[in-house]
Amino acid sequence: MANVSDSAIFRTLLDKISIVYFFDINFSDVHINKQTIKNKLPFIFGNHQIYLTDIFIKTSQQQDVRLGKVFTNNKNIAIDNIELLANGKSTHKALWNGKINQILIENNKTKLDSELLKLNIDAIKVIKPSVVMLASNQPKTQSQKPKTSSSEFEFSIGKLSIENGEFSQVKAGKNQLMIGNINANFNSISN
Repeated sequence: MANVSDSAIFRTLLDKISIVYFFDINFSDVHINKQTIKNKLPFIFGNHQIYLTDIFIKTSQQQDVRLGKVFTNNKNIAIDNIELLANGKSTHKALWNGKINQILIENNKTKLDSELLKLNIDAIKVIKPSVVMLASNQPKTQSQKPKTSSSEFEFSIGKLSIENGEFSQVKAGKNQLMIGNINANFNSISN
């Protein structure tokens, strides 16, 4: 069994930063051979548990995300105390503020096949999200990007449920939309 534990990981990529203040990772049945060494993850493993706390992610100059705790047990993932934090205003894209108590992901079978991400999850449950979308003040313009026939990723989600959610949209400092007590189930979501 391999076990890794440390007090901090720092990753900087242009203006993006990720910080994990504590982590504990356990793998069993770890195998490395001349076939696996060619993969992006150069080994295969059996069971695993990963525990991370106090995670900070700077997704852009105007948007941060904080996660209180992430725990994986093989194919199941629990993410607790998610905070979306807008830093200032954006003239070209929406920003997000709010909290989500918990996200539960059941039976995650996601794979990276060459350069194509294949997201495959049986169920996602979003518990008590309270999210505010801060709309940009610029009118949307038609994108001049050429359309491609292939997607950068594939996804398939068996069921998505939202429990006791709230959503609002703010534009130019004024509430445009407010929805409370959102309880919804969506089945078979894919591209």
